[in-house]
Amino acid sequence: NTSTSAITLRGADMAIDGTAGVTATGVGGGVQIFSSVNTRPIALGDTNGTAVAGINLNDAELARISNYGTLTVGEAGAQIGAITVTTVTNPVAAGSLVLNANGVGGGIVLNDTGSEATPVVATALAAGSGTVALTAGSGGITAATANNTTAEIATTGATVTLNTSGTVGTSANRIQFANNATTTQQNVVVGSVGTQPSAVFLDGLNDLTLGNITTSTTNANVSVTALGGLNVAGTINSGTGTISLGADRTYADAAGDGTGTLSLLASSSVTSANTSTSAITLRGADMAID
Repeated sequence: NTSTSAITLRGADMAIDGTAGVTATGVGGGVQIFSSVNTRPIALGDTNGTAVAGINLNDAELARISNYGTLTVGEAGAQIGAITVTTVTNPVAAGSLVLNANGVGGGIVLNDTGSEATPVVATALAAGSGTVALTAGSGGITAATANNTTAEIATTGATVTLNTSGTVGTSANRIQFANNATTTQQNVVVGSVGTQPSAVFLDGLNDLTLGNITTSTTNANVSVTALGGLNVAGTINSGTGTISLGADRTYADAAGDGTGTLSLLASSSVTSANTSTSAITLRGADMAID
């Protein structure tokens, strides 16, 4: 079957044995992982972590899902229990990853630190070359650990889409992205399907590219830092919220090493209706406006 629902697996919990396999062989065919009790949490990765009272799939089990166009975890509009992703690598490097916890109060947590005796510290969601789409309810899309030098998300795919009615990160726990200097990859899109966040805090560990970021109905503040270059490839509109875009800035929004350029690429725009003198703040070691 070539639909994203080619294979649907549903249960109160789930186990995939070492000799088992899940394979969607149709072009574009997908695998869906859904809870039979949508209030229960879902935990992905973290082999040594404490099991949640819901679906638990560790790294080895996820790797047995060996072929798909799209892997969807959490039933859209229904999943309320939080989805936690801990140092997970996309089982199919080119497959798209879709996580839904957008029932009332639902949230998605990205954790870059495992529960081993000597914790494994790695990208929370390493998506390979697949696109990433995370959709959460008012619980937001959050980072489990404070700002550090390890990414929450990494991909060479075209886009990372983050939609929630809660926050996208916080000032102390930004959603951090791996270095990617290619402006057609890992474009971060926020608020693209009508659900807009109450705040946006993002960070690039080096170079980062932004697509469309929209908080025009929630009037949420948008704060983005990048230690290297920060590229704006889309439209950023915060309504009456403030916008702060900083290249050559640490995750604490302090000066970097003096080499990052803030670039507003062709047809991009940055708009705020905030009435303060700091409605829009642009920072960088250098700046380019196409």
